[in-house]
Amino acid sequence: MRAGRELSRSRGNVTSWRVAAVLSVAGLLGCTDAGVEELVPAPAPTPAEEPASAPAGRDIEVVLPPADSIDGPTYEALHRRVSHLSASLPDDVGELTVRRPDTAPFVVDLAELAASRGSGLVCLLGADTAATTDTLAERYGGVTFCGLPTELPDVDEDGQLPTTPAARVDLPVADLGQLVGVAAASVASEGDDDPVVGLLLGGDELPPTVFRDGLLRGLVDVEVVEVEGADATPEEAVESLLAADARVIVFDGHAATRDAIAALDGRAAVVAPVAVVDAVAETDAALGYRLRHEVALAAVFASFSSGTLPEVPLLFGSDDEVLELRVGPDRPGLEALLERERAALAQRDDPRAPVPDGPGAGAEGGL
Repeated sequence: MRAGRELSRSRGNVTSWRVAAVLSVAGLLGCTDAGVEELVPAPAPTPAEEPASAPAGRDIEVVLPPADSIDGPTYEALHRRVSHLSASLPDDVGELTVRRPDTAPFVVDLAELAASRGSGLVCLLGADTAATTDTLAERYGGVTFCGLPTELPDVDEDGQLPTTPAARVDLPVADLGQLVGVAAASVASEGDDDPVVGLLLGGDELPPTVFRDGLLRGLVDVEVVEVEGADATPEEAVESLLAADARVIVFDGHAATRDAIAALDGRAAVVAPVAVVDAVAETDAALGYRLRHEVALAAVFASFSSGTLPEVPLLFGSDDEVLELRVGPDRPGLEALLERERAALAQRDDPRAPVPDGPGAGAEGGL
């Protein structure tokens, strides 16, 4: 299904997208060994049509984050959703190739391989891709590069955004963190005068500092305890949080997340990525969350087709369909709270500015 898109607003020389329909994912696509190219062909024309060949340099390649850094189900779900975009490519785009690097050093290698093969657009998914894509764009001048999520550069003295070598795709990662924090604080506060929320964040495809900053912004009127250092096992990390009386634990999609939730064994409510929640049976999941990379990529592909990349960055707000928040069963109050918080975030003049006076300000009935 082709995602419907409507240009909703323009801020300076920034294009902001409102996605009117969310891409559906139908079926499980085959996966190759990690680090090996997987070619996902565009749909074949019907027999009555004359096959149309895309112009040279119109293929698109996407390099996923390193496989060893992300929880297995989360990684496979990301791969399926991105691969499914081959069913809705713009008419002038040839093929979509999805690449799965084993480890971090292979990310640049695979991106350079894509550029050397004559691809027109190469996208890198994951944290801290802005500098890498800028370097690659300067090295391969005939190829458009983009990284997502990446923050927009600071405006110049005239209030304009400077042009960057690679395209910027700014996604509301901090807003996602804030909404996750609001949900965790709400659940922890149910019937507890001294609520405690634990954080177990090992890093995944989201920029960790940006997500964590937003998370802390949403954790209002609760004590926050966090496991620091990489030496603790998942079991030890969970036990330390429980010993600090955490009633809710927020996880990201790190490779050890499922082991940590299994060690938790239902002794605290869980807030974690959607794919992790789906993969762990009998989990008291208060909230599943994720960033819909495939929705942002569909808009990137459309901008590439229209020739506006990389000069015009893409900016997505928290009211766009790039954030998924799945509330656990029997929590209607939490769902209503998140709707109010999301509306408050969407009402800001600057989509990246914090909500004044903490979460809920400007939305009736907020915390």
